[in-house]
Amino acid sequence: VFEPHLLRKAEFLKGTATFTYTSIAGDTKSVSLEKGSLCFTYCQVPIVYQLSEKESISVLCNNESPIQQEGLQLDLETSQKLFERTGELAQIIVSIRSTEQEK
Repeated sequence: VFEPHLLRKAEFLKGTATFTYTSIAGDTKSVSLEKGSLCFTYCQVPIVYQLSEKESISVLCNNESPIQQEGLQLDLETSQKLFERTGELAQIIVSIRSTEQEK
């Protein structure tokens, strides 16, 4: 479950940026970030938070179509892939309501 309640709007990017990380395979990779987002890795998978009008998750898998779901909770299968570091997940994009971050 993603719980962004402690994030402040000031922590999100004011412009575009590039986030560089080391993948599970040991490769250096990068993610392009837009204004109103922030990024970190968890189990070496980039997690991008982006400000939005609704809460949803988009899971980008290697060699598969993205998985879209409403809310801020990953399903069991995706969670297992993340925690077990299977290398199947390329990125997780978490859309959160911008009104939550006004504090």
